[in-house]
Amino acid sequence: MLKVYVADCSPLLSPQELAHALPYIDPLRQEKIHRPVTAEKKAQSACAGLLLNHLFGDTSYELGANGKPHLTAEAGVHFNLSHSGQYVVCAVSDTDVGVDIESVSPIRPAVVRRCFHEEEQQWIGDDASRFTRLWTMKEAYMKLQGTGFSLPPKDISLTVPPKNGYDSSLNCHWQLLEWDYPITVCCGAGESCEMIHINVKDLL
Repeated sequence: MLKVYVADCSPLLSPQELAHALPYIDPLRQEKIHRPVTAEKKAQSACAGLLLNHLFGDTSYELGANGKPHLTAEAGVHFNLSHSGQYVVCAVSDTDVGVDIESVSPIRPAVVRRCFHEEEQQWIGDDASRFTRLWTMKEAYMKLQGTGFSLPPKDISLTVPPKNGYDSSLNCHWQLLEWDYPITVCCGAGESCEMIHINVKDLL
């Protein structure tokens, strides 16, 4: 089982809609929303909280050593969150999972040099879509491992051009998905993938 839930959080840019959502969100995430951050970050955090509530109800979760959340109950169920721009995604799997979504943005040459191997750089060239795809793969892998950026992106060697399926060099399985933005899922086992769009207003 691998399900990827996608929600458009833009309705929560409205202060009224955001206030309406707060009772459905866990206290820890409510604290984050009340911090002095942008309206976009508040909307993303609230949407993530609504998704977790929808998927797992009152089941609590805690953060690992590098900030990766996991359920304190529901043994055998794994999830991972990501957000970018107006979208929040949550991947739910029977095995360890990492997910990343990124809006396509202009290439930053310094980031390419610092984070990508020469073969990866050559494949990226000046193509922002290719840059974004490989970036989502590196982030999804780091999130699968639960390391965050304590694992430098350049320590992750990707096969280019990227493809779905098992990656023997990294011992993981890729799902390269498309929404309005590229989405990459990295799993501990090969699973068929179902994408599910959720309307935020249906979560309230």
